[in-house]
Amino acid sequence: MLKIPFSKWSPGGNTTLFLPNASLPSEHQAQIIQQLLSPEKLAAEQAGFIDLFTPKLTMAGGEFCLNASAAFAARLSMEEKKNDFAFAVSGWPETIIAHVQENIPHFQSQLSLRLNFCHCKHLADKNILCRLPGITHILINGEHTPYPSDPKATIHALCQKYKLSEEFCVGAIWWYKQNQNYHIKPIVSVKAIATVFEESACGSGALAVMMMLAEEGHSSAQIWQPSGFCTHITHNQNMATITSQVDLIAQGEVWID
Repeated sequence: MLKIPFSKWSPGGNTTLFLPNASLPSEHQAQIIQQLLSPEKLAAEQAGFIDLFTPKLTMAGGEFCLNASAAFAARLSMEEKKNDFAFAVSGWPETIIAHVQENIPHFQSQLSLRLNFCHCKHLADKNILCRLPGITHILINGEHTPYPSDPKATIHALCQKYKLSEEFCVGAIWWYKQNQNYHIKPIVSVKAIATVFEESACGSGALAVMMMLAEEGHSSAQIWQPSGFCTHITHNQNMATITSQVDLIAQGEVWID
């Protein structure tokens, strides 16, 4: 059996496993990650490998994940006993700047990043394709197109429709406006580890919605996740600042076959 150290985090409800960098045999990595994410083991939505010394977060599918980045900032804060960091994340071309407030096991992570590498494209069917480094999101107005009864089949069909099947990671984000707030329901597919999750939260999906709103003149938004957590985002001169709650759920060792 293989014994693996881990920590489990909940950034806005998007449960995330952190594993030591290069802790899994590469030829079996995808199968092991799927096993670790399963309800029989650690019951999480995603996993990443962490290097606390560089520092760098590498998601298991090589994708970019904003929620996992918020959790990694919290992990660094707990390790380094300080509040401000710059670190690298898979899929994103620049370091991310983070400020963390902590009251272990609870944290508030504020991430700042430039959006020079991101763009939105309005499609003929009124959906919006939002490309971020390391992940592409399809934004769908939930008032016009209801959330599907078969989410996994739907995201596969959307990937084929928009020729995204070879992308690292694709999210389909149904968004809804209620009063002055926005709510999202995300489905995320990660190609390298063959996972599709109806995620409890999606930080990059919330950022994509903010980019859409910025085109309409908005400079900030509160975007509510299915988990009930709220992601606060500001957008100013092609810079975004994202504030989210992060909780440490568990840490220890897990045994797998």
